[in-house]
Amino acid sequence: MILEHILGALQRPIGSATFWPVITLVVAVYVARLIRHAFFTPLARIPRPFMNRLSNLPLMYKLFCGQYHSYSTELHEKYGEVVRIGHDHISLSSTSDTRLVLATHAFRKGRMYEDIVNCGAVLDTFSTTDPEINKLRRRQIGDAFSMRTMCNVESLVVDTGVSSLMNTWDSDISKQGEAARVNYFYSFHCMATTSSASCSLVQDLPL
Repeated sequence: MILEHILGALQRPIGSATFWPVITLVVAVYVARLIRHAFFTPLARIPRPFMNRLSNLPLMYKLFCGQYHSYSTELHEKYGEVVRIGHDHISLSSTSDTRLVLATHAFRKGRMYEDIVNCGAVLDTFSTTDPEINKLRRRQIGDAFSMRTMCNVESLVVDTGVSSLMNTWDSDISKQGEAARVNYFYSFHCMATTSSASCSLVQDLPL
């Protein structure tokens, strides 16, 4: 009802007598939503920096600067295994909690994935927010990730992934001296991408 009132007011010509009441109402609704998100939702009980109660701006800033991995690590070191990293974002560092979330469709994916699909991304196990499509895609690729297949491609993964990563780090260390500054997040991401691409290009793979 409040939203309908605001929209109706905005559609009418606004004079000086109605401008400030409308603006005041909009601000009041925004502040009320802010307070509700900050203090009166289940997320309010989760440890966090104070600003993370109110806004996603700190999180967005760290993402923009490419520092999300270090930012989340610092928060977990200070606040524990479950941290509120934004007013509607949670970060988990416990493998058991992460496995619980990923093993069920009870926890729906966030709006980011809907934006990815709206930009034309293919609906796969990573991009889709529809549980039924996810189940279908998992059945289609399930055999590729079975233990039998993983054993058959183990040497390939070691060569193109682990060994390549170690060689890259050794090269960085030799260039920078006795120690090197390494971005673990992107290093492991690149290793996983390279290994996956190598496996997908193999012909006559024994399955």
